[in-house]
Amino acid sequence: KQAKARTAPETVCPHESAYLWRWFCEVLNGASGGGMGPVTVAWVDIRAWSDLTGETVEPWEARLLLRLSAKRAEIVSKDIGKTNGPPRQN
Repeated sequence: KQAKARTAPETVCPHESAYLWRWFCEVLNGASGGGMGPVTVAWVDIRAWSDLTGETVEPWEARLLLRLSAKRAEIVSKDIGKTNGPPRQN
């Protein structure tokens, strides 16, 4: 028998949490970044975004935005490593 090809299950953001993804994208677009590596969201970015937009962010929502940012940076860094290949030896 031939093995069935595995496909990743489709991931859908639940309607109830879609606002968090929208917030994350907005905060990330305004984040200043550190110059090295992928831009990440910091507490100060969330505070500035909240102050400017008038959105009230609960502590658990802010922590989740930070976790999303860290995971995104991890994935982007891995992707950059794949495209750049191994470091050159002199």
